[in-house]
Amino acid sequence: MALVGDIATEVGRKAGADRARVYSVTKYDGFVPSDEYFNKQVFSRDLSSYKLVDVGTFAYATIHLDEGSIGIAPETALISPMYTAFKINLSQVEPRYLIRLLKSPRALQAYSILGEGSANRRRSIPFKRLATLEVPVPDLNEQRRIADILDKADALRAKRREAMAHLDSLGQSIFHNMFGGVDMHELGSRLQFMTSGGRGWAKYYAAAGKRFIRSLDVQRDAIASGTDVFVIPPDSAEARRTAVRGGDVLLTITGSLIGRASAVPEALGDSYISQHVAILRSSMLEPRFLSGFLNSDSGQKQINSAQYGQTKPGLNFERIRRFRVPDAPMELQQKYANRVAAVERLKMKHNLQMTELDNLFLSLQDRAFKGVL
Repeated sequence: MALVGDIATEVGRKAGADRARVYSVTKYDGFVPSDEYFNKQVFSRDLSSYKLVDVGTFAYATIHLDEGSIGIAPETALISPMYTAFKINLSQVEPRYLIRLLKSPRALQAYSILGEGSANRRRSIPFKRLATLEVPVPDLNEQRRIADILDKADALRAKRREAMAHLDSLGQSIFHNMFGGVDMHELGSRLQFMTSGGRGWAKYYAAAGKRFIRSLDVQRDAIASGTDVFVIPPDSAEARRTAVRGGDVLLTITGSLIGRASAVPEALGDSYISQHVAILRSSMLEPRFLSGFLNSDSGQKQINSAQYGQTKPGLNFERIRRFRVPDAPMELQQKYANRVAAVERLKMKHNLQMTELDNLFLSLQDRAFKGVL
């Protein structure tokens, strides 16, 4: 065992007039070019106070290390003064081993003790605190063996994530191939019912009851689970108006999550919605087809152009009714729904395999840093 301070030294001088590419240090990908990560320039034009770090330097977000925001510079780079940088003694430590160790669940748990400050979400970990962390440091050959094993296991996870990302875009490709160039008609001419949720549902929250679907629950072509909220709905006309049925399509209509749509599975029928979500109900449009359209490039362009408001964007019912939807026969809509359902089954299989790979990786990490791998 050794203290981080015995194998590493804090570095990072001010850039001054020196120039290099600006990087951000992220939770999942470590060092990432800032302009690519944010798709725009978010850093200051005056870079003189930024830190200049050499290739191979470790850096971490001083107030987000407990989330795993740490990485190794792939080239000489500029980083924000908010990051802490350090170099390691390469005669003692293999970089690939140490970065795995410092991002492991074991290390993340230790960071909660090292943090300084009163605010739980803003507790900082300066290098003087990180330097007190005790870490296992076997001989270099063993470190490299462990790093090789973890790298190979992580590569399998990366390939699985790539496959899942391809499946995420496959539904949109299917929609475009089947309905691109088809004549369009106004959505309002095909809707039998449209409404949004009311206010004041918080007083009906309960540990169990009917599912209450918020805007953050509405994903693209999916209703999220895992952070479910429940209500005991009142016996009122307002509650009955906003009750969800299986086969409805939900669309987020206000806020930063505007424009996400999903068909409602039968299992979530008799749920209720917040004021930020609209119900679209139609017997003339297959739910997955309508959801697929709203999430397609064409649907999203119409949603973006129909929004009103700058600080809090929104969609009103009149503009939603004017959306132009492909005029496809029900048979073709159902064929699309069947294809998307097959993709969803494949995604579910990949998700299960991803969970197995994640669990395997966690097990390997745990054993590696206990010295029993």
